[in-house]
Amino acid sequence: MSMSIGRNAALGAIAVLGSAGLLMQVTLPAVIGGWLGNGVPITQLLTSWRTPTEGTGVVLVDTTGPSGEAAGTGMVLSSDGTVLTNYHVVEGSSTIEVTLSTGAQYNATVLGFSASSDVAVLKLANASGLATIVPDDDGVSIGQDVTGMGNANGAGELVTTSGQITGLDKTIKVGEEGSWASSTLTGLIETSTNAVPGDSGGPTYDDEGEVIGITSAGASTNQLTSARRMPTQSVSYVIPIDTALQVVDQVLAGDESDGVSVGPKAWLGVSITDLRSERGSQASGVGVVSAEGPAAQAGVTAGSILTAVDGVAVSNTSAVSEVLANHEPGDRVQLMWTDASGQQHTGTVTLGTSAIN
Repeated sequence: MSMSIGRNAALGAIAVLGSAGLLMQVTLPAVIGGWLGNGVPITQLLTSWRTPTEGTGVVLVDTTGPSGEAAGTGMVLSSDGTVLTNYHVVEGSSTIEVTLSTGAQYNATVLGFSASSDVAVLKLANASGLATIVPDDDGVSIGQDVTGMGNANGAGELVTTSGQITGLDKTIKVGEEGSWASSTLTGLIETSTNAVPGDSGGPTYDDEGEVIGITSAGASTNQLTSARRMPTQSVSYVIPIDTALQVVDQVLAGDESDGVSVGPKAWLGVSITDLRSERGSQASGVGVVSAEGPAAQAGVTAGSILTAVDGVAVSNTSAVSEVLANHEPGDRVQLMWTDASGQQHTGTVTLGTSAIN
């Protein structure tokens, strides 16, 4: 089954959740080289540690960035503060604050992520002795009772919602409103739980209190106005915990294959916009709103149109992001652009380190 999803539509259609407002929807809703200090992979340690209790190791995730504030949920994977969440919860953020059930707060950094899997791995600063979640180790089946938990509507508290597994290996297509690019999430678990914005990154439990996956998207037929008002119908989509933990192990090992990114993003130094969405059909390409750092040093100015990065023609902002995702801070890339007067330019820049996740 394949489903198309768009971001920032009206509530009452399928939504990727990770903020106090909907992010996506469609009509319907001490680590060393990837190993822990004792030499045990994080996936093995989690499955052998303790008896699960719902809510243990679940955290609130609050972010700020150029687009404003957002809220989501996360899960603690190691006692020294490795945290699992959705990538869309922290994407575009400049600061991340994580709050434990005890009220303790930590600043967090993004260790790495997989945009295609919508999984991100965070690290809490100066954390120790934290309780962790327990992942499921015996599989799932349709009809199985499940419970979702998350920071419902970004209200700052953990709220649960119950349902059943209604489908396996589901595919949904997601895209940014105003963007010409889209991405697809595959292999998802479908449930009848009522996930709402802010639940993203939180656990979905089986009846043993083990985490079967990360709540990532949800849909409902009713308008939700409170932290948790039950709709007449609801559908939620969950990333299987095994899929998520594979990304975690890859990030901790520094393995950037299969679309996984490790460490900070490269910074070009331009604020850009899709001209097609800004000016209708009269212009197309990547408009430069402002330039600083590497791009400004190469001569790029506000009002320019960026036409190629590293030899790759770019026609929208997503294309620029895709090229930069293949580079590290310190890499040298060639730029091509047309300035406001229509003159074409070529220059080489050394990429900086982005402050935006």
